[in-house]
Amino acid sequence: MSDPAPKGETVAARLVALRDRDEKMRRHLLEAGRLFEGYCPEMEQVHLENAAELEKIIAEFGYPSVSRAGREASDAAWLVIQHAISRPEFMRRMLKILQKLPAGEVDPCNLARLEDRIRMYEGLPQRYGTQFDWDDDGKLSPVLHDPVAEVDRRRRELGMESLAEATERFRKNQEFTPDPAFLERYRRGYREWLIRTGWRKP
Repeated sequence: MSDPAPKGETVAARLVALRDRDEKMRRHLLEAGRLFEGYCPEMEQVHLENAAELEKIIAEFGYPSVSRAGREASDAAWLVIQHAISRPEFMRRMLKILQKLPAGEVDPCNLARLEDRIRMYEGLPQRYGTQFDWDDDGKLSPVLHDPVAEVDRRRRELGMESLAEATERFRKNQEFTPDPAFLERYRRGYREWLIRTGWRKP
């Protein structure tokens, strides 16, 4: 009988499985032409269940930082947090944990993306300009952010491309361009979702 896998390896496998489940559902919805029709209930269910599983892992193991679980698993844990968008307090609590980790224990670019996502949903300007959405022309553009010079300085410190270069890359890889009617429906639903989930006040 073989020896049981070390706990860190077991946790890493659980986290990678959560990431793979998320990606599999996204591919399924994309292929079905349903990914951009608001926040699909099936996708939200995966995100909520993954967040609950991550909470169990943290309770059992502590936060799965790079040194504790390996970089791939640590990145997978971040992805679970980044996608738990129906749980504002969970995301805020996780951000505080990540911000207290020693250097090298979490990818600083991932930390920037999480902070920006929370600020975006709260209606605050992004610090790093990592979060994009459709503009009035249906093109992907960074949502509200600090002055470009400040954003680009912070991005350079993390080894990230400039905001202009990121915008060009996002638009080059854009999978869907909404028409005006779609955009109106999307924005109305987004505002309602922000209030329903507690990100914004009515």
